[in-house]
Amino acid sequence: MTTFSRDEFKQKTIALNDLYLDPNNPRFLEINMENYVVPENRIIEDKVQEETLKRMLLPSFEVSSLRDNILEVGFLPIDKVVVRPINGFENKYVVIEGNRRIAALKSIINLENVGKITLSKEEKNDLENIDVLLVDNKDKEASYNMLIPGIRHISGVKSWGAYQKALLINKLTKDKISDEEISNMLGITKATVKQSKRSLKLFEMANSLEGDTDVSFTPDNYSYFEEAMKSPNIRKWLDIQDDPFECLNKDNLELLISWMKGKYNETTGENNSPKLSEAKSMRKLSNLLREENTKFYQSFLSTDKTLEEIEFEIKNSKPNNNWKMAIENLKTEFDIMPFITIQSFSDEDFKLVEDMVDFVQKKIMAIKKLKDN
Repeated sequence: MTTFSRDEFKQKTIALNDLYLDPNNPRFLEINMENYVVPENRIIEDKVQEETLKRMLLPSFEVSSLRDNILEVGFLPIDKVVVRPINGFENKYVVIEGNRRIAALKSIINLENVGKITLSKEEKNDLENIDVLLVDNKDKEASYNMLIPGIRHISGVKSWGAYQKALLINKLTKDKISDEEISNMLGITKATVKQSKRSLKLFEMANSLEGDTDVSFTPDNYSYFEEAMKSPNIRKWLDIQDDPFECLNKDNLELLISWMKGKYNETTGENNSPKLSEAKSMRKLSNLLREENTKFYQSFLSTDKTLEEIEFEIKNSKPNNNWKMAIENLKTEFDIMPFITIQSFSDEDFKLVEDMVDFVQKKIMAIKKLKDN
């Protein structure tokens, strides 16, 4: 079991130049950046670090606002930066938790070095020597590399997306950590752990399919698969099996993909508009797959009707019994109406009641005619 121990972290002051941004930061995946893994022995290379800092300075990471805040009030180490040694290099460390803060500091020093800003000797010294927590357990460095940021970002700080959470859970599972242990570590339910693993597997399986489905899903699309795996109806339709995970109905999986991507139109040479326009559409699909909606499902398969059009047809096909409650409520209102209210009825009030009675009588006659026919 992987657990945290205070003894496995050591407080240490390290020069900013000896702290290296993580080029394999899981957050890069969340914003659809090119996915590649930088080997351990190349982390400290200048070009690698330049590219990593360039990525970190993109607007989505909001490093510039953090940098401006540091310039205004100084660097407040309320949350310790967490680092680990880089294998094969003495006194060189890669950041596990705190890449935004270290990127902001490195950006400030770069601006100072080219003369765009000027820091006092004391200010520069404070920014170039950082108090950190050093992971002091070589056997657990790999797990900590994702586990520490995951625990902080899943429920707080700068929140991780669902795809990053799934990657973390998958990494911990590969490290032979049980669902119960992962649940306790991350403060989430075992059901959420299991669902996340299913969703990631289906996402990866969809991306590995070959053929005419033009598969190319990004982390932004992950929420579709997460919603799909929440639905017992969709899991049954796909014939999802666990231990090990498998989707046995590949035909339906390809169908699902075509609805997400839009079927290829030979006439136009382009894909049609997707039938599932957003992740929440999976909830409507789940309803469509109910046994009593079989004829509507067949219509969805054989026509170009949208899911919204089919949903409208389903709603209109079912009897609406709200009128019964409305009549019962009206009867109750008249039964409990205070005498003083009745005494104060105006001519307009009497006319309103008479019109209602006339309307009901006409409706009764129309209903009888329909039933007689």
